[in-house]
Amino acid sequence: MSRKRRAAAETFLLAGLLAGLLAGPFAGCGSRPGFEGDFTKLPEPEAPEREMTDEEIEEAREEEAAARRELLEGEIGLYIESEEPIELRPEPVEYRLVIGDVFSIRFANQGMMNMEITVRPDGMASFDLLGDLPVAGLTTSELARTLEEMYAVYLKDPMINIAIREFEHQSFFVLGEVNRPGEYPLAKPTTLSQAIAVAGSWIDTARLENVMVIRMREDRTPFAFKVDMKEVLENAPYADPFLAHMDIVYVPMGRIASARNFSTRFFGVILPPIDAAWKTAILTGWR
Repeated sequence: MSRKRRAAAETFLLAGLLAGLLAGPFAGCGSRPGFEGDFTKLPEPEAPEREMTDEEIEEAREEEAAARRELLEGEIGLYIESEEPIELRPEPVEYRLVIGDVFSIRFANQGMMNMEITVRPDGMASFDLLGDLPVAGLTTSELARTLEEMYAVYLKDPMINIAIREFEHQSFFVLGEVNRPGEYPLAKPTTLSQAIAVAGSWIDTARLENVMVIRMREDRTPFAFKVDMKEVLENAPYADPFLAHMDIVYVPMGRIASARNFSTRFFGVILPPIDAAWKTAILTGWR
């Protein structure tokens, strides 16, 4: 075979192979039942990106903030949920006994049984006739009911009153736009307005209608709620909430849109200086 004929044959063979490869996947595309593909049309070019509107920019920022908040909460292991609106009871949070507390027991009809007791490091306390009982974590009313039931075996209709004589160190924090931010002892029932007063009252830049309180539940999960202190002071003193052990009060400078958004900034920026104290309180026996 001449050189020209060999080259022509090779070209023809190569063309046939290419045609077979291309025809295989797409053979009968136009006639295959149920196949709607049209390979004769090229995809339309994408439209050039338009400038984002203010609403879209704000939405993108909120999405980014939500992602950052989720990451932050995962790192610190805390979840803050909004409690708005929250019903603020004027009564103080019922106190729970902790290690080191000293309390007195008074019997209404059996005065000779009166006693003063200290909660030991193991959370136990010693009682006449009854011996050692676990008391740490109980409220005074819970303990009184328990003792009345147990002493009823020895005494007729015992009526018991319990009063705290000495509190083990308890405290709260006031931060933000106040004259003397810091940690303060919670030696007696203290309302939010009293706590702010103890911290030297607010300064001119404070937004009293957006005061935040961070509190730990009994299951040791924290939550935040917002209090309009301006309304409380002017029109609703009955809604002035009492503080609990290790509450954190934050008086802001700017407006807080929600407790949820506030929590991200609080736990990322404001809390670290006092975080160790809070964790210590949890580990040593949260009341």
